[in-house]
Amino acid sequence: MSALFDGTVALVSGAGQGIGRAIAARLLEAGCRVAITDTQLEPARRAALETGHGADRCRPYALDVRDTAQCEAVVAELAQAWGDVGVLVNNAGIGGRSAPGDAAGLADDIDRVMAVNVKGVLNLTLACAASLERTRGAVVNVASITTLVATRAHIAYGASKGAVGQLTKFLARDLGPRGVRVNAVAPGLVMTPMTRHVADDAARFGAMVERTFLKRAAEPEDIAGPVVFLASEQARYVTGTVMPVDGGYTAN
Repeated sequence: MSALFDGTVALVSGAGQGIGRAIAARLLEAGCRVAITDTQLEPARRAALETGHGADRCRPYALDVRDTAQCEAVVAELAQAWGDVGVLVNNAGIGGRSAPGDAAGLADDIDRVMAVNVKGVLNLTLACAASLERTRGAVVNVASITTLVATRAHIAYGASKGAVGQLTKFLARDLGPRGVRVNAVAPGLVMTPMTRHVADDAARFGAMVERTFLKRAAEPEDIAGPVVFLASEQARYVTGTVMPVDGGYTAN
């Protein structure tokens, strides 16, 4: 694994816990220097500390991806500390919270969720675009099976992840001539704090697991490997794709 990267600067958003944290750890194992970001500094700092690496390999940052100025500032700080970003993982995301039939709540949810899950991806990608062009780097977006199929997920979340899938393809089109690859992974049910409500619903959890070919939910580490592959030179001719990482859920 360590041969995949040689000190490449990687930036992972929403990496204080869950999938993002596992991705950051795997990128470190693969030889990257990794910037871990979260909306609050403390979760990012804790995640960075628990990797066991010092500030020469792993740095925490507070970052709200909705804020273009913050995105640009973090990228500028990284450039001074380590150099240009070569790998960007857009993992930061939130879910909907309105109840079924609550039209006003759903409208608010759409605005709130799209601002993080879609505009946040665009903001951070554009902030890194010049660096990625200089490094001929790669972007990996974390989408969802709701990018591909309609599940019981909240409608605002599903709509946002559908948009992430298309955004991935259009960014790949526009950044490809500049030497930058853009792909996405589409995880199925992954055991993280964000999905605890699904695990607590025995009927829903059981139905999702039964539909997968592997008959289990994923752990965050199951998603990290495909992300590292797509970010690496092993996938140097892969761009504009949304890769299901779902245990066979969407193939069923």
